[in-house]
Amino acid sequence: MKRVVSFLLLWQSSLHIAQAFYVATHVSHSRHGRSHPILRLHLSEEPNIFESKSTDEPLLSDEELLAQNPDWDDTVARFNTVHLSGRIGAEPKTRYFDDGKVVVNLNLAVQRKYHPLERKHFNIAYGQEETDWFGLEIWGRTAEFASKYVDKGMRVSVIGSLQVDQWTDKESGEPRSRTKVVVRELDIMETRAEGDLRRSKRSGSGSGGTSNFFSEDDFGASSAGSGGFFDD
Repeated sequence: MKRVVSFLLLWQSSLHIAQAFYVATHVSHSRHGRSHPILRLHLSEEPNIFESKSTDEPLLSDEELLAQNPDWDDTVARFNTVHLSGRIGAEPKTRYFDDGKVVVNLNLAVQRKYHPLERKHFNIAYGQEETDWFGLEIWGRTAEFASKYVDKGMRVSVIGSLQVDQWTDKESGEPRSRTKVVVRELDIMETRAEGDLRRSKRSGSGSGGTSNFFSEDDFGASSAGSGGFFDD
């Protein structure tokens, strides 16, 4: 920033020197009876780059902007990517098809993360956060991995895309819809030791709900990636 200001001051000083030079040159040539055009520099008329200018032109609506730029919507990139981190709410449901394909359905519980100041202001203690549930659908080799290693209460991270299933209710005849996450990548976010400790706590306290496997550790950096789960 200092370099920019120094450059602008130097540039303005150069204009003053140029103005003085042309004025002196004109006066000198006029004394000898020569006719030369005068280059008039009015520094006061130069725009001030540090001054923001407002305009009285009305703001255009979205429809007017789109009418002026009809191809704008075609150039905007579209993404359908979901990245979630939470805990598995139930044991995986695995289905095998005659063509050899396999699909696993899971429920992922994701507790909302709050800043410590938000917790203090709204009096939200650990374990009292709202929980959002997401249905997961996993295919292929990732599904085989999930059916073998994933169990209830495990902390995982998934990347996938949203997909809406639509059907008609057989009893009421009304249209129904359900949003699910089709998973492309799944990572286990706990070590084998953490998994063993979680299972021992769950077996000792009963099945229970989500409060049995959420803890303060879910709101900090994970202690390990998926690699530690397979350590001997």
